[in-house]
Amino acid sequence: MTLEFKELTKKVEEMGATLAARDQALHEKAGLARARLRQAASQVDDLRAKLDAIRAAGVEWRGAAPSDEPPDAVHPLPPAPTQATLIAADGSQIFPDPHGLALYYLINVGSIVYRHGSGQAPDCYTMPTLYYRDEELFSEDGQLIRPRRIESYRDLAEIERLALLTKHTHNTPTITLTDGPLLLYGHVGPADRDTFEEDLARYLAQLTALQGNGVIAAGYVDRPRSPWVVSLLDLVGWDLPQPLPQRLGWREFQGLDDEALFKGLLQPGERSALFIAESAVNQRYAQSGHGIYFFYLNVSAVSLQPKIARVEVPEWVVRQPGAMDCLHALLYHQCRVIDGYPYVLARAHELAVVTPEDKRQLEAMLRHVLLRHRLPADVSNKARTKGLVRFSGRRHGR
Repeated sequence: MTLEFKELTKKVEEMGATLAARDQALHEKAGLARARLRQAASQVDDLRAKLDAIRAAGVEWRGAAPSDEPPDAVHPLPPAPTQATLIAADGSQIFPDPHGLALYYLINVGSIVYRHGSGQAPDCYTMPTLYYRDEELFSEDGQLIRPRRIESYRDLAEIERLALLTKHTHNTPTITLTDGPLLLYGHVGPADRDTFEEDLARYLAQLTALQGNGVIAAGYVDRPRSPWVVSLLDLVGWDLPQPLPQRLGWREFQGLDDEALFKGLLQPGERSALFIAESAVNQRYAQSGHGIYFFYLNVSAVSLQPKIARVEVPEWVVRQPGAMDCLHALLYHQCRVIDGYPYVLARAHELAVVTPEDKRQLEAMLRHVLLRHRLPADVSNKARTKGLVRFSGRRHGR
């Protein structure tokens, strides 16, 4: 049955009017927030004291902490190095399907080595891995692996690939890029604690490997929706309540995110100040020497059409002389290749994506092998029936 679009017409119109009103309200909030950001530059010591109190009290709060740079700092586009190496990795997956031919999942990692300024063609790789053993599919209590855990494995596979590709000596500055944040957020409840700790330890070990390989490691977040800096601005000029509640919520800027804040501050090619990600997870990173900093970058070429990205880097990148200017310049250059997104990440995604045709061919191979071993090679009745209805075009009733 197709959607009854006439039933949605009124709601879609209402949605448009609501979003327009919301946009206007957020535009006004963004102006106030930018003024507050300038105010924050003169209250850095006070903000740090408030953040110390929040941490000491164990209050649940996620936001940004000031770095050594003034919070309202704006950095112009620096000159790019004449030569550099950019290495990007991205992953995709097939999740296990209880109604499919057999239980398995697949992680495919695409990667690219791009030699900026050399005139050489990039090196491209694709690395698929199939998981099907019981210990890979089931937890100790017999539960099928969760999609979030597979996504964590994919993130690990990406950074492991980058660590492997950067083992070899490069004669130019080397930048590694992943699509998405460097901070892992996989711990969502007590049942996930052990698996998250295991994944986090492996991820931090790969960051250590990248640090040892002398690279500039970064995570790139397109169209960031986080309100980390906006949350910091909520603390400006505010006396913390005593005693502190278990959780600090919004005050003045609810609904406003950092993208909207920096759209009105950064011209094309400019980056914001560095901030420190303030979260319990990042405290764990910092204990291992990998505390995550971030900045915002306007990757647009047109002043009236800002495109804001968030870039995350470990502290050891921040401390590398010249690394921030190199990363800043080359990211902007990459985003100009295909108008608003790093070319190497776009290419890594193309290499990683598993298309429906790819999956069809994989399952044809699997069916052949199952039959050769005299094993059942059919989907469940539910999946088979859905397929029949979808492709026969038959409809019963309305």
